Amino acid sequence: MNEPDLGKLELIDPRKIWKTEDRDFTPWLADNIDELSDALGIDL
Repeated sequence: MNEPDLGKLELIDPRKIWKTEDRDFTPWLADNIDELSDALGIDL
């Protein structure tokens, strides 16, 4: 049986990924809202 290739979680500063809330984070969140909904176990 092949085991999955697992990665390591790494703590990062979200401001390094999303420089601004309105132009960077909000569009990303809108595109990934289903993933967040699944992770939280609630409908968003």
